[in-house]
Amino acid sequence: MEEAMRMKKRRKRNHHDHDEGIGAFEKHTRGIGMKLLEKMKYKGGGLGKYEQGIITPVLPKLRSKNQGLGFNDSNEETDTDCIFQNNPARRGENYITITMDDYFLLEKQLDCKVIDIMPMPELQHNLRLIIGQIEVDVERIDEELSNERDTAVGLQEEIDKLRIGVGRQKQELDESEQILGALFSLENEYNLLGLGKGKLTDHLGLDMLAKCFEKLQMQYPNYYKMYDLSCIASSYALPLFITMFQSWDPLQSPEYGREVVSLWKNLLQYDQNQYYYSQLVTQTVLLAVSNYSSTWDIVRQPEPMLRFLDLWENLLPSSILDIILDTIVVPKLSSAIDTWNPRYQRNYIDDPIHLWVHPWLPILGQKLHSKIWEKLSEFDPCDKFAITMLSPWKAVFDPVSWEHLMHRCVVPTLQLALQGFLINPAIANQKWDQFDWVMSWASVIPIHVMVDLLVKFFFTRWLLVLSDRLCSNCKLEAEEVINWYRGWKAHLAPELLANQSIRHQLSLGLHMMNKAAQLILKDGISSQGLKEKLSYDPTTSEQRLHKGQSGAAKPKMPLRQVIEAHAQRHNLPFKPKFGRMHDGQQIYAFGNISIKLDPVNDYVYALKDQAWSLASLSGLVKMHNHSLTR
Repeated sequence: MEEAMRMKKRRKRNHHDHDEGIGAFEKHTRGIGMKLLEKMKYKGGGLGKYEQGIITPVLPKLRSKNQGLGFNDSNEETDTDCIFQNNPARRGENYITITMDDYFLLEKQLDCKVIDIMPMPELQHNLRLIIGQIEVDVERIDEELSNERDTAVGLQEEIDKLRIGVGRQKQELDESEQILGALFSLENEYNLLGLGKGKLTDHLGLDMLAKCFEKLQMQYPNYYKMYDLSCIASSYALPLFITMFQSWDPLQSPEYGREVVSLWKNLLQYDQNQYYYSQLVTQTVLLAVSNYSSTWDIVRQPEPMLRFLDLWENLLPSSILDIILDTIVVPKLSSAIDTWNPRYQRNYIDDPIHLWVHPWLPILGQKLHSKIWEKLSEFDPCDKFAITMLSPWKAVFDPVSWEHLMHRCVVPTLQLALQGFLINPAIANQKWDQFDWVMSWASVIPIHVMVDLLVKFFFTRWLLVLSDRLCSNCKLEAEEVINWYRGWKAHLAPELLANQSIRHQLSLGLHMMNKAAQLILKDGISSQGLKEKLSYDPTTSEQRLHKGQSGAAKPKMPLRQVIEAHAQRHNLPFKPKFGRMHDGQQIYAFGNISIKLDPVNDYVYALKDQAWSLASLSGLVKMHNHSLTR
């Protein structure tokens, strides 16, 4: 405890010694504060203008806690209001407004002249101030005047617009009153004549109503649309139309009422609004067609409905025409097609399907193609009436669908017939029935399909038989061989003889015959040697024949390999298009263009502008490059 007291006394003593040295550096100077005051022109002395100082310092007046000025009974006031009230210099300027007459009167009352003795610089300055102020006032007044003029112009334009609007509304009101008056007079005339009550024929009544509404439509086209006068016209005309078409048979007299309906079509179908016209046609024409078509036979009597649709097609709305086709024609036609049996031969003679189906194809379009395609797929190709039945349908289907139908139904039967057909070396003993039956299909089946069948399943065996016939007998007369060749050529269909592939096969046989004749006549070769020279290999027949002509010559590169090498040099793809044939020849893709090859004549054909034309190797590359720039 005592030690703590001693430590406390020691700290106090050290602190006292430290305080005694504070401000020792100010001992011989007046301090920084005095220097700063002297710089601000302070010379020392008391406060005040005359350095008189103050005796009594400003003392604050004590006030209750939290009490402000004017609180409770305090009457303290600041001196600010008194200063402004008592000092005239601090008062605001009072302005009075006088007229020019008052100003001149006041000027006359002055007894003495006022002489301005203000120096020239001050006067010029004041004049400049006055002029500047006047210029500002003039600019302001000019701007206000311009704004007022613009406002006046805008108001005048608004007045003109309102005046025009008032005139237009007055005109509309007058025209509306005229339309209303015309409708009232029409109503009175309608009731007076007793339309719809049998006092006047419906046809004459419809003509009278049509003339009235046609006049309104021509005089007031905008109001005809605005007030929907088509609705009013329909309300007048519909009862008359129902009475007029009540006993009408559209299949017996399709021309009846066409002129009246055509006249009312423009009145009720105004501005592309078909509601009222469709309503009228539905309750009159469609109802009559539905009633009288129940006993109509589409197979025996297709003409009445076809004639009706031909006459009324332009007058019937598209929706009504679709209803007639979908609910009346198509069901009857589908039912008739379903009951028609292509394997019943009597149908081909007494009831050809194309006679009562073809007339509907332009109207029905693609709606019956699938059903007809399925029905035609059921026929027997061996039937003698099959070609007669199928020929009219070739132009109906598109080429792809027709080729599909032939591949599905006919081609397999023809292939079996060609494979089982016996080729007799003696032309006199040849049986032609089966071959002629195959040739009869040349006009029905696509030509490239027929060519492919003959090349694969007939000409291969035909050339083998010809080769064996030439090699078996060296003493064979040329006339006999020529007759055999001409006999086969005469039985080929003209469409096939015009094909390049068929002509190539025939040229192979002709070349074989010429070669045999040369070997026999010139060299006197035996049958065994002739067989070695003319032995026919289907895979390399053309190369073998060329070797017989020039044994030492180098084999010529096939045209396809030439095209393929040319495509590789230009980095272009060259490949066959599977399923694409033309005249029995394969179509290839050379870059972006389609080509076909004629290996017999070494020709290349390119497809350009939907037509095949001869092309060179360089031309193929140019055509490909041109296709890239499109």
